Amino acid sequence: MNYKTLTNNQLMKNFIIFFLTLLSTSCNLFQGQQPVEESVAVEEKQQQEEVFVPVQKELYVIDKKEREDYYLFGEKIKISAEGNEFYKTDRGDYIKKKDVGDWNTLKTKITGDDLTRNVDINGNSNDHITKYLSIDQISYEEYQEALRNKIDFLIEDTLAIVKKNGKLTFPCEHKTVYLKDQSDSVEDPFSTTYAYVGNVPILNQYLVFEDSGDFYAYIFIDKTTGKQTDFERFSFLSPDKKYIITIGRAYEDLVGTISLYCIKSIKPFVIETLVNEDIKWWATYDFDEDPIFFSKNGFLYAPMNVIPNFFDEHNNPNKQRMYIKIGIKRQ
Repeated sequence: MNYKTLTNNQLMKNFIIFFLTLLSTSCNLFQGQQPVEESVAVEEKQQQEEVFVPVQKELYVIDKKEREDYYLFGEKIKISAEGNEFYKTDRGDYIKKKDVGDWNTLKTKITGDDLTRNVDINGNSNDHITKYLSIDQISYEEYQEALRNKIDFLIEDTLAIVKKNGKLTFPCEHKTVYLKDQSDSVEDPFSTTYAYVGNVPILNQYLVFEDSGDFYAYIFIDKTTGKQTDFERFSFLSPDKKYIITIGRAYEDLVGTISLYCIKSIKPFVIETLVNEDIKWWATYDFDEDPIFFSKNGFLYAPMNVIPNFFDEHNNPNKQRMYIKIGIKRQ
């Protein structure tokens, strides 16, 4: 048999196999897409056939799944008309009635597992928060009751360290630490200012607030060594003086953030990071009239909200909010 003829026959055979495989794959893909397309078509038909009655109400998305209409869990929706199975929204689209509810219904949908479950930037779930912390939703009354037993180790002696010519001076045993305000420039359009907040005697630390325009932070300065320790948010010391929690929101991204540190030593000051996570769908209110605080029972209490409902229609912190308590799981 001619080698060239054998090669051509083999090529033709391979081509036929490839074509049949591609055809089979395309059919399977089409069949996989078909139910989704049919489901969408059925929904659209139902929407067209429904009789809608004009209404004016505000409801919240209680469906936790990622949605094709891009509504987010907890988002407030203005309803303009009501049908048997669907609502029509002010923006002219439709949403299933089972996927929305009032404020109290939304709150019941948020469990402790929801509050501690987290995913990384690639969408992979992790248990960093769950391993070390418990987070539970509580009533406003329980929050207020715990506030009566608030624990605070910060001494706000703000007049003890006074800024002169844009510079703060911190006398420490081993050296003197200076923090000087920085004006904005062509290279760095954001100015940086420092403010003395107070001191935490039990930890032997000064506390400073840093505002750099596009971000802010808190700094511990060790009264003995002068060593600086940075925190993304205000550091709350647990009643047993063994842990520090920082919690708030990342203002540039509007996501929640939470960190837990174990205090290994005070002199010298040494901490170990146990949790350092961004939270994508809820955040606590820091810099707010409702404080974040530790109570005598060892729990940290905080006001919080789902991200889509964090601000009201005037872009102010929403007064309609929830409350949580955070417990530390001793390892």
